[in-house]
Amino acid sequence: MPVPTHPIPTDVIWARGVRFHLQALYACAGLVLLLAVIGYAATAMAGPLAQDPPITAGVLALVIGGACALAGALAAGFGQVRVLAAARADHPDAMAAVTQRIEATRALFALLPRAAIAGAVALVAAYTFFLRPGVWGAVVGAFVIVQVALALGLIRKTVLGPGRLQRR
Repeated sequence: MPVPTHPIPTDVIWARGVRFHLQALYACAGLVLLLAVIGYAATAMAGPLAQDPPITAGVLALVIGGACALAGALAAGFGQVRVLAAARADHPDAMAAVTQRIEATRALFALLPRAAIAGAVALVAAYTFFLRPGVWGAVVGAFVIVQVALALGLIRKTVLGPGRLQRR
């Protein structure tokens, strides 16, 4: 019988790896849902003006933020599947395996806020140069994208935090 190298039982380590990824997936899916509701509400309240450049710029910003949040949900789901596959393969060092998979997911989550901010900058620049009437909608939408980027960074720091796995 192998002697455990960590004070935390192996099954708890596997369960934590799965749970942390699931929590990240839920948080990102919640962001996607929230942005979809905001986009629907904005177009519904705009009524006949929904085709105007400020509204379309804002909705496009919501799409950019939603795409980044959806990518986060996919990354968390893929990380969870990798943890489950490693658990099923009965990896000899559970702590190392789960830590490696959480770090891989964290690395993907490090790119998502950057992609969101780059999308916001590109959106504002495009509307500034090509469709000036929509600039204010793009700016307001950029603030929403920044909030999505902050939420994704917060998920990376808290839910997928490096020290969280080793808590007793």
